[in-house]
Order: sequence, then C-alpha cells, then structure tokens
Amino acid sequence: MPDALDDPVGAAWLMRHYGIALPGRLPAVSGIGGRRMTQTDGVVSRETWVEAMRPAPHPAAHLQFHLRHEVPHLDFLARLVAASPGQVVKVPRWRVNDNLPGTRHFCPILVRRSAVVQAAALDVSALFRELVAEFGVGLLMRAAAWLILRESRASFAIEGEADQATRIQRFADVMARRMGQEGVRDPRARHPAGLGRDHR
Repeated sequence: MPDALDDPVGAAWLMRHYGIALPGRLPAVSGIGGRRMTQTDGVVSRETWVEAMRPAPHPAAHLQFHLRHEVPHLDFLARLVAASPGQVVKVPRWRVNDNLPGTRHFCPILVRRSAVVQAAALDVSALFRELVAEFGVGLLMRAAAWLILRESRASFAIEGEADQATRIQRFADVMARRMGQEGVRDPRARHPAGLGRDHR
C-alpha cells in the first residue's frame, strides 16, 4: 500500500507539495476516487473520497482536511511549517513547545474509530449496579478503601515517605469515613472480608 495516492488530498497532498519525508508512514492517506471507500493493511488506512470532498487547492484547506478527516499526525505537523512561530507556547518545565491543536481545555485529537465509539457506549452505571447486586455496597466500599490505602502506601514509598505510617493511616481513615465506613487499618494487619491477603 503506497503512502501517497495518484490524486492525494490532506496530509499526502501537503507532503508532496512541501517535499516532506517522514521516518514512518502516515496512519491514514487520502485521495479522490470514484466512490467512498476505506482499505487497510492493518497499519495504514487508505481513504478514497468522492470529488465533492476535494479541498480547495491551497495548503490551509488540505491542512483542515487532515485535521477533520484523517488521523492527526504530530510528527508530520511538526515538520510542516503551517503555523506562525509566535503561536507556539513554550513550556520551560518540560523543555517542550506546546503546539497541540487546541487548548488545555479542549484538544481534539481523539479519533472516533469503532473501538472508541464502542468504549464510549459502555454503560458504566449498569455494570456498577450489577456489582452492587452481586457483592453489596458494603463489600465494594471496603474493597475501594483497601485499594486506596494500598495505592497511597505505594505513592508514599515512591516519594520516599514510606515511614509516614501515621499519616497514611489518617488518610485511609478519612477515605473510609467518607465512604460510610468505621475505618480501614493497614492491610498487613487486617484483611476486611478476606480482601487483600498478601501471598508473597
């Protein structure tokens, strides 16, 4: 499967127009054909669009087509001189230039493919109701409190504060009270409802 079509649009058009070379392949290449169709080799998606979808013959239109209809490719976009350097936001802490499409409040780079649509349709509330019906609210809350305590202990260890047992326990007790429980002790000393037994 070639990385450019005979009549390319979008990123493939821009790559040909500006002579851009990538170390890998674009995840999606688009061109104009007789009918709308999608072909894939499992890595690259070859999209054929009808004539009515052809962008205007200038870079901005093909860039807009790429962002709307193809998989946004950050390496390709970084190699394209398509935005003013004055629009780049420098992040000194990480030594990077923030040139993602959008802002920290909304950065539209999620591709709505079948897997994403299927995941978005998952009824989490229904699954939770099934868990409550099978195990009961009390057991689930104790399990959640125990998991939070374990995660907290790991976080304190990473930060070099593993000796702060009292602080960890206070945090766990607050979480337990917030969930309507009396308290949760160190999992090494107590295993509520048989949960969290360490078999190491």
